[in-house]
Amino acid sequence: SNVILLAVDSIMLSSLAGLASTGVYSIALFMISFLNVSKRSLTQISLPIVSGKFKEEKIEEIRTILSNGAQLMTFATGLLVIALVNGIEILLSIMPNGELFAETRLVLYILGIATLTDHLFGLQQMLIDASSKYVLGLINFLAIVVLVIVLNFLLIPIYGIYGAAITTAIGLVLRAAFNALIMYKSNSLHAFTRKSLLTYSIALLCIAGSFILQENIEWHYRSLAQSLLMPMLFLTTCVIVSCVPQQVNQWMQQVLKRV
Repeated sequence: SNVILLAVDSIMLSSLAGLASTGVYSIALFMISFLNVSKRSLTQISLPIVSGKFKEEKIEEIRTILSNGAQLMTFATGLLVIALVNGIEILLSIMPNGELFAETRLVLYILGIATLTDHLFGLQQMLIDASSKYVLGLINFLAIVVLVIVLNFLLIPIYGIYGAAITTAIGLVLRAAFNALIMYKSNSLHAFTRKSLLTYSIALLCIAGSFILQENIEWHYRSLAQSLLMPMLFLTTCVIVSCVPQQVNQWMQQVLKRV
């Protein structure tokens, strides 16, 4: 469904704003696609397990899977978004004609925050697919597609690729929110935990700080310093407030033992 939403934007952007804007937007979408690696992997692993749990009516075990998945996705996506928005300037500087793709930077901020918010809601689409509420999930998706098309007609002529990015961001967040509402109303399931909300807040602060620095600080080595320090700041803060996912802690302990 994410792929379809992004494809709708690309097609409409091409027809309403021209191929040059579509090329810039496609570069941004290619980078954003990396943010969904954790969600795709967890969905493939969890779907058959959760389907069995629904048949056995083991709602508490499903709730644990949902919350753990949301914590892991929020942490991984937060780190990737921070690395991406801080490293984009370096990437553009070494790309041939990189200055032509400067608009990519703001698109990454918009879609990065939207994807991070989508992942905060957890594997809600997977839950709906595995439950008896899949028809409501399909209706939600179709309604969001119609909304995205209408908003594209309104925003792309005015804001260009930024309008397409805003439209996609609205679609991603609303679809995740409505899916979460469906599952909460039907089974009292939600993905929000203290760890995931803390991680999300820290990531947003780091992303906002990155944007402020890029807009206001003129220093030759700023891009390099940001690309190194901002991800480290995110990781360090997550460790201090104890919101690193259990799976990441276990992996780090294994690495340290081997070292």
